[in-house]
Amino acid sequence: FAAVIATGAVALLGYTTTMPQPTDPCTSAIFWMTLSLKFGLPLIGWVITLVAMRECPLTKEEMVNVQKRIAEKKAAAQSEFYKKQLQ
Repeated sequence: FAAVIATGAVALLGYTTTMPQPTDPCTSAIFWMTLSLKFGLPLIGWVITLVAMRECPLTKEEMVNVQKRIAEKKAAAQSEFYKKQLQ
């Protein structure tokens, strides 16, 4: 998926028949596209995560219960593992 994003970004800059080469001079368009990909995409992902978390019904109390259930499952699995190892 990253290759599609990179190829699309390069195509938006006007490189339709060739790719930018390391010997090509750095243009302002390449610079700004690089910055927007490096910092803009993670920022968009973060905002989407915040929006998704806003709709999540998980409260502090429920999170404590989830952590307790996970700890119990880990303890049970570890106990079972040690029982198998000692046999």
